[in-house]
Amino acid sequence: MIFAVEKDASQFIRKRTGAVVIGLNFEPSLGGCACSPTKINGSYVPVISLGRPPLEEKEKYRVQQVENVEVYFPSGLDMKQGAAEIRIKLRRALWFRWLELEGARGVACYDQ
Repeated sequence: MIFAVEKDASQFIRKRTGAVVIGLNFEPSLGGCACSPTKINGSYVPVISLGRPPLEEKEKYRVQQVENVEVYFPSGLDMKQGAAEIRIKLRRALWFRWLELEGARGVACYDQ
């Protein structure tokens, strides 16, 4: 997996925790088209947060050091088609700041 952490995002992360966790959160769906034999239950959406995973969950994550930041990520994380990397960016509006992922792929979950 190839990660890139932009300079301002790296400074933001190092100032706070020195690490980020990328997770796959399940977001349920209403099911999709009634005429289809397969129904979509939802999707696993990539999300990012500051910090390290809890000790009891740490074995579920892989880790890479990028721009002096520890990036923890699940083995099921993948890049979007055509993306060369997963980029971590810092976004701002007024005095709010947050991290965003670019290039990480969500995974649809179907009912069989």
